Amino acid sequence: MTPIKAIITVFILVVVLRMWRRRRRGDLSGREATAWTLLWLLVLAASLWPHATDVAAGWVGIGRGADLLIFVSVVALFALVSWLLGRVERLERSLTQVVREGA
Repeated sequence: MTPIKAIITVFILVVVLRMWRRRRRGDLSGREATAWTLLWLLVLAASLWPHATDVAAGWVGIGRGADLLIFVSVVALFALVSWLLGRVERLERSLTQVVREGA
């Protein structure tokens, strides 16, 4: 195992352990913790076996595995931003309603 793979592995293990600690405290739901764990395990697999990303990229018609990871990451980030904006807007509406009721 190369040093960078060892560093990435330790980092991911620390992140997953901290996330499950947050789950025990009640900061995360079981669904969220499981989803994040699966995502981090995919990142770990991609770092340990980079050739697998090349194979997956070939299945979808992209030349390199790194390009596939970038495309998927960008799409996932846009989806996350969209979801978060929706949550913020709902919170703003709820806050406005609470303030109006209190006034």
